[in-house]
Amino acid sequence: MALSLLGVGAVLLDFGITTDQTLGRRAVNLLQPEARGRINGLFVALFFIGGAVGAAAAPTAWSYGGWTAVCAVAATFGVLGFITDIATKTGSE
Repeated sequence: MALSLLGVGAVLLDFGITTDQTLGRRAVNLLQPEARGRINGLFVALFFIGGAVGAAAAPTAWSYGGWTAVCAVAATFGVLGFITDIATKTGSE
């Protein structure tokens, strides 16, 4: 049962990430059609940097406090993203 739930969770996570990237790239491509390549390159680079920072922060948090620290780091990144979205007014209107 647990293995089945893990498999379903992995599929849903993959679906969510793919959807997020697709919608993000769509939004980027609608900004300035003449600069699509440059803006898309910046989007992908920032997405990669964010993933790298998260991948570096997770094992560090794990070594200090286990799952509680990893979840706290993930929640902190989520809150920072939310604050950034509000401060720059880039969210849906």
